[in-house]
Amino acid sequence: MYLMIDFIEISIKYQSLDLKDIFKHIYSSEKFKLLVFLKDFKKSDFSEDFSQYSFRSVKTANMFSPYSCELLSGFFSMLGKSDVDGQLLNCETYKKFFKAEQESAKLAEERKIKTGTALLLGTAFLLLTIIL
Repeated sequence: MYLMIDFIEISIKYQSLDLKDIFKHIYSSEKFKLLVFLKDFKKSDFSEDFSQYSFRSVKTANMFSPYSCELLSGFFSMLGKSDVDGQLLNCETYKKFFKAEQESAKLAEERKIKTGTALLLGTAFLLLTIIL
C-alpha cells in the first residue's frame, strides 16, 4: 500500500496525471499484483468516487488488519476530492499511517517469533530433563 500511495503521489505531483490514468499504470504494473482490491476497481467502470467500492476482497482475504482496512477506506474516500495540494497531503498523511502500521506488524511478528522460539527451547529443555 505504501508503494502504491507513493506512486499515486509522484504521478500527481510530477506527471500531473488524473486518477484514471494513474490507475491504468497501477493495473499494468507487476509491483501491485498482490493488492487484490485493485481487481474490484478494474472489474467495474472506473469511477473517481471510491465510496462505491466496499473493499470486500481485502476484508475476506485477511490481507490487512481491520485497522489497515479502515486506513485503506479512509485514503480512498479522500482521493479525488480536493485540489492537487490536498491530494498530495492525503497521500503523505496515509503513507505515514501505513508506514506506522507496517512497523507495528513487523514488531508483532518479531514478538511472535521470539515467543515461539522461547516455547520451543523450553519444551526441548523440559523433554531433556524428563528423559535424563
